[in-house]
Amino acid sequence: MVHQSEAQKALDLLESTESEVDNSVLQEAVENNTMLSFQPEKKAEKTYRLVPMMLVVVVIFFLSIAAVNFFRPWIFVEYYKGAKGNIHKAVRSEAIVSRGKANGLLKEFYQNGVLRRTGNFRNGRAEGIFRHYDDKGHLKSEATYQDGKLYGPTKSYYENGQLESEFNFFDNEFDGIQKVYYPSGEIWREFTYQGGTRLDKSGNPVSGMLKEYHDNGILVLEENYVAGRLQGAAQYYDREGHLANIQVFDHGIPLVFKEFYTNGQVRHEAYYSQYAISSEKEFDEKGNLIFEWKL
Repeated sequence: MVHQSEAQKALDLLESTESEVDNSVLQEAVENNTMLSFQPEKKAEKTYRLVPMMLVVVVIFFLSIAAVNFFRPWIFVEYYKGAKGNIHKAVRSEAIVSRGKANGLLKEFYQNGVLRRTGNFRNGRAEGIFRHYDDKGHLKSEATYQDGKLYGPTKSYYENGQLESEFNFFDNEFDGIQKVYYPSGEIWREFTYQGGTRLDKSGNPVSGMLKEYHDNGILVLEENYVAGRLQGAAQYYDREGHLANIQVFDHGIPLVFKEFYTNGQVRHEAYYSQYAISSEKEFDEKGNLIFEWKL
């Protein structure tokens, strides 16, 4: 038998737990002095908030790793497709990358492993001196860049190492005195540009077809100017009369460059977009591709 006070406790517990027990059942238990078995309903544990919190932690963790890798310099290596043999000879280019852009030294290689070009980038733009070599390792040219644009002297060299030409640039435009040399080192030609416009000896913009000759009477160049700026195809020849290179311009802006071996085979070809090279190829004297690059 159970005292009425115990049934009253059950009633109090009912009210505190908001259970739906029938009051008539409880009243009967009180009148008959019987034991009422009562188990309060357990509330569901609220664990659903833990899942999104853990998800946030995981996302933050991986984002922090991505941020560290984004800012930390790393080396990007590109390989020639299908290249075999020594792995070092298969490398086409190496570049230091950080913040998603080239930042640091760039190296390009021919398929034979010889260094082709080297220079520095800052925030994805060329900065400082870039040097270009032929597939035998001879220095071909040097160009100076500021914030991705040609500034200062650009030099080219004969295979014997002698200076071939010295052109000056300002903001990607020819500017100042330009010089071309004989293999002996003597000055061959000298002319003046101002802000990308070629001037004659009187200081006026050159217009029309311009032809110049070697001292042996062989044609050296054919250039067409409109208001002092190169327009259309310009052709250049060596002292034996072989076509050395062709360059195509549109109001002084370079579009195409092709360089030839003395046997007529293309040695180097490049295509431009907004003064910058967008694609280029180099070949050996037999016409075999030895370097290819595309933006």
